[in-house]
Amino acid sequence: MTAVATPLQGGDELEVRAFLAPRPYDNVFLDWLLATDSIPAAREHFSLCRGADNRVCGVAYFGRQQVLSAQDEESALALAETSQARCRSHAIVGPRDVVQVFWNATRQWRTAPRLVRESQPVFALTQDARQPAEQRGLQIRRANAGDVDAVWRNSAEMIERELGYDPRRRSHEFRANVSAMIDRGFWWLGTLHSEAVFFCHVGPRNEQTAQLQGVWTVPHARRRGLGRAALSQICHALLEEFPSLCLYVNDFNKAAIRLYERVGFIRAGEFSSYLF
Repeated sequence: MTAVATPLQGGDELEVRAFLAPRPYDNVFLDWLLATDSIPAAREHFSLCRGADNRVCGVAYFGRQQVLSAQDEESALALAETSQARCRSHAIVGPRDVVQVFWNATRQWRTAPRLVRESQPVFALTQDARQPAEQRGLQIRRANAGDVDAVWRNSAEMIERELGYDPRRRSHEFRANVSAMIDRGFWWLGTLHSEAVFFCHVGPRNEQTAQLQGVWTVPHARRRGLGRAALSQICHALLEEFPSLCLYVNDFNKAAIRLYERVGFIRAGEFSSYLF
């Protein structure tokens, strides 16, 4: 193996970001962590690998989740080799081919995952591809402090359905995180007759894209076009701030995939996630 993994050093960041930039929808989380001055401690959890030509060929974040990016199998194997000495995590996430190589190389010393999402299509929406915004009597707005309970409850229901656990078991931390994101203007609502029926938030972001997360239509408001109306309006608003938007979704969630495609999202990659 010629690829060698090492901890990130201060002088590596520009080169690492240049490696990540050509695949913005796959790498927005990693790039966001490196570019965000408010989370300097995150840099301590990064490793990179270099090939025989000394160029960066892979990057990994080994924090509460292990997030991967590698240009080939050898790079993924180098990251896997160094991961045993890093902290244990609750998840492995990244492009499907990279995650599969990484998992096969590390499974002998890891606990069995409690949940595997083998195929998670990545979707992207650009300003040119967006569809006309729909109304259906629905209004959108950023969430405010008075919405914390509704956002907290609905976000937890979405996570429990998609990921198989209820974050309210760690109620204080989860609620505090929701409240902080609302304060920073990252949560959006779609309301009908003053009732919040649609939720989503902006997650990792950089100068190329912003990743949408927590997309959720309340069950009693489904099959009425309200999710599509809310998401299309929110995307129009966000595309005034960002050149593109992206997200990833479980392949079995056909209703969500139809929603994203109707709003104008196109397939841009594929993730896998292993949850522990």
